[in-house]
Amino acid sequence: MTSRFTLYDLHQYIRRIFYLNFEEKIWVEAEIAESRYHNGHFYFSFVEKNEDGELMAKASGALWRSKVPSLRYRLKDRFEMVTRTGNKVRIRCGVEFHPRYGYSLIVDEFDPAYTEGFLYQERIKTIARLREEGLLEKNHRHPLPTVIQRIAVISSRTAAGYQDFLHQLRDNPHGYQFDTRLFPCPMQGDQVRSRFPEVMEEVSAEADAYDLVIVVRGGGATIDLTDFDHYEVAAAIARAPLPVLSGIGHERDLSVADMVSAHRVKTPTAAAEFIIQHNLKYERSLEEIFQNIIRAGRDVIHHENRNIQTAGFQIYQNISRCLKEESRLTDRILYTIHEALLRNVHREQMEIHALSAPIMTHNPFEIMKRGYAMIFQQGKRITMLDDLQQEKPMTIVMNRQKIEINE
Repeated sequence: MTSRFTLYDLHQYIRRIFYLNFEEKIWVEAEIAESRYHNGHFYFSFVEKNEDGELMAKASGALWRSKVPSLRYRLKDRFEMVTRTGNKVRIRCGVEFHPRYGYSLIVDEFDPAYTEGFLYQERIKTIARLREEGLLEKNHRHPLPTVIQRIAVISSRTAAGYQDFLHQLRDNPHGYQFDTRLFPCPMQGDQVRSRFPEVMEEVSAEADAYDLVIVVRGGGATIDLTDFDHYEVAAAIARAPLPVLSGIGHERDLSVADMVSAHRVKTPTAAAEFIIQHNLKYERSLEEIFQNIIRAGRDVIHHENRNIQTAGFQIYQNISRCLKEESRLTDRILYTIHEALLRNVHREQMEIHALSAPIMTHNPFEIMKRGYAMIFQQGKRITMLDDLQQEKPMTIVMNRQKIEINE
């Protein structure tokens, strides 16, 4: 005869079976399909899938708030890791069946090493897939523009890292001006995996308006970086049509998103400084070119000055040589003229002498030397005796001597 149960009686029966078979807590491995925090309690949906991703088993679970503080204290940053949706976990739990709420797993403990191993394996798979698809180095091939001014920023609007980035960028000591636009996106939690590729698509649709894409988040737990190890996030960065600069972690952390980004820095502040130093490098290169032009100009001027001095010296030498030649020529001409003049003077003197000889011969003084005399009366020379007045005074000149008569 078939047994009859009310639903409540059936559940009570099942509850006794659970209690008898699961008197002690057991370790269970599963994937967190859903994690919800409410009134201090965590409520989970645990699943197991086959290699094809098909659902094989599903169970509800809970972590009561009485256990949360001690687990947070002991696991520290890893607590967020083991309670996050999408991660695989190994939990120590009690298996309970409630007549009203049904079957559930009451979590008592987590094995963080198991989840870390899962995340590491997922990271390795992601890197291998990116490499196989040629995406690992794809964004690296985008060169940075000569000057970065137009920046697309992917970050959370309220993130401290975003504000640090803006402050560092706008208060730069060089007075550089930047045009930034925020594309809001969750930077931690379950939504990163789904929302980040959508935001990157928005940026890519306006790629011509920007020089660079910056992905920044501030501080946070190391486990939060696992959000940037997902294939969907890394592939979105790799396929971006612009170079991507990531500043999402700390110096000791390296996410897959960092690996595929064209450039990676450790913090949002360092991202801003990277851009400032990039522009400063270009400015200094211009200054160096300007200084090189000045030095080259000075060298040319110095060289030309030496050429001018050399040319001036050569001109001076040529002029001096020409002046000396002209001086010698002038001296020869003057000497020739002088000689010609002397010859002419001598010839003229000879002619004058020839002409003066008869004159000298007829010079009265020369004649008087031969015994002749001249008679002057009243200032006139007497040439005829009829003109002589004997009773009046007269002067007789003879051989440059004279005598007065009748004074």
